[in-house]
Amino acid sequence: MTPVVVLDACVLYPAAQRDLFVWLAVGGAIRAHWTNRIHDEWMRNVARDYGVARSELEKVAQLMK
Repeated sequence: MTPVVVLDACVLYPAAQRDLFVWLAVGGAIRAHWTNRIHDEWMRNVARDYGVARSELEKVAQLMK
């Protein structure tokens, strides 16, 4: 039985950690879940800390879905 894992904003940011968990989900090791509120939080923090445009972060969120 594949475990269901809620990926909170602290897991989705930093990017390397997000990539690891998404990779695990794509590979079938976990079933990843998050909410729109979680997406908003990590995107807001990346935009603040690194100046990445929200539109670019939205593309990442869409790929994750």
